[in-house]
Amino acid sequence: MDPRLAIATEGGELSPLDSYTRGFGLVEDRSEDQRRFQVLARLEEFVQTWTMERYNKQHGSDDPASFARILTYGSQLLGVNAPGADIDSLIVFPSFVVREDVFSDFAEALRKDISADKDAFCESINENVYVPIIKTKFRGVEFDLIVAILNVDRLPVEQRSLTSMIQQDSVLFNMDDFSIRSLNGVRVNRDIEAIIKEPYTGEDREAAMEQFRIALRAVRHWARQRGIYGNKYGYLGGVNLAILVTYVIQRTRSPSSILSAEDATISFFRLLAVWAWPTPILIKEIRPTGDQYSLHVWDTSDPHARADRMPILTPSYPAANSTFNVNNATLAVMEDEFTRAKVICDKIRTGQVGTDGWEELFEPFDLFGRFNSYLILTATTATPDNLKKWTGFLESRLRFLVNSMAYHHGYAMKTIRIYPKAFVDEGDEIPHSVYVIGLRTQVPQGEVVTRLDLGSTLREFAIGDAKGIDKFNMRTPDMDLRWVMRGKRDLPQFLKSAL
Repeated sequence: MDPRLAIATEGGELSPLDSYTRGFGLVEDRSEDQRRFQVLARLEEFVQTWTMERYNKQHGSDDPASFARILTYGSQLLGVNAPGADIDSLIVFPSFVVREDVFSDFAEALRKDISADKDAFCESINENVYVPIIKTKFRGVEFDLIVAILNVDRLPVEQRSLTSMIQQDSVLFNMDDFSIRSLNGVRVNRDIEAIIKEPYTGEDREAAMEQFRIALRAVRHWARQRGIYGNKYGYLGGVNLAILVTYVIQRTRSPSSILSAEDATISFFRLLAVWAWPTPILIKEIRPTGDQYSLHVWDTSDPHARADRMPILTPSYPAANSTFNVNNATLAVMEDEFTRAKVICDKIRTGQVGTDGWEELFEPFDLFGRFNSYLILTATTATPDNLKKWTGFLESRLRFLVNSMAYHHGYAMKTIRIYPKAFVDEGDEIPHSVYVIGLRTQVPQGEVVTRLDLGSTLREFAIGDAKGIDKFNMRTPDMDLRWVMRGKRDLPQFLKSAL
């Protein structure tokens, strides 16, 4: 038996699935979790001090009630954060704070505060982004900070009251678009938590959440192991998987008993393997556009919505498709993985395999053994800072390249699959990141394909496509992208040993 299955906690023996996933180090140590929250509290104190200073600057006096708050969302709020993961955090400000000041003056004040720490950093990203963000490492913990400015003079003192206010749709009235988008993470997570706990009372409410967490950790780990985790690549991300697990639990549970994480995980794959996309998945009734707030809501009458390949809708108003990055090529890859997982889960359910079934389910995807050809793209720059900017943009565009390849060369390809991870050749001193797209070619009946020529598609991606890489307005002359085709036997050694 795999030794990971024998792990137990103070509460007694763990279930096989919980034991197995804990064996991969997916659960934060309690003491480290407490330390991270202490750092979060110190960061909130820093935010509040800065906010009161802004108030004093505007009004010539202090007002202790004029403060800001930090709310976590994402993995941290749902209780499924991996050890050492950054903390997704929302800074909520009252209306007297100016957004531009946050991304300039506040970010600069934060840089000065952490300047003595050589490992610390603070990067303000406020231009040409859907949701502006401040990325920082504060007291040894990494944070992704987004900002919402509420249309109120003062925030509620109690965090519970603030959370309740944020969950009300009326809070969105006369709010700027950036703040509405920033609030969405907290609102969606709170809706998910409410739906999971809804049928239960007392201790059963937290017990239901714990089974949800185990199942969500499992499917997130599965997605990472199988190479289909990452929204920007056109695959699934954390919020998509959280909504999907919630949907499965909604459909499968009984009000009189709590659905186990094992049953939820098995049902997850059995459902998704047969789901008729683009039929949307939603866990809450959609509130339509045209109400008093007039915010755009996902609707199949909208041509853009009809073009969505895998709509997984956010429960909070205004409902949106959380998987708008999915395209035909990445959907085909995910459908293959759902089918594989269902076959394994059927064997687990019927008792054909024991705990070894979970090991098979989480088996890493064999990237360098599954394809006969590989497109290798290498991004290079002169400095590490420029590489971070360049790859951040490239990774948001690679899914368009994959879709274009599928559209123009699908006749010669059985599978096109981008791996959602950047590789590094440790022997190369030039700042670089390497991306791999696996290709399984096929010869159509009656045709002979002697060589796959992707040159025109790659050139269009580089200089001609509206969604290509030459549209990056922060590009500097040192930012380059090279590509080469390789067969399985001709792969560089650093790639062969990377997985």
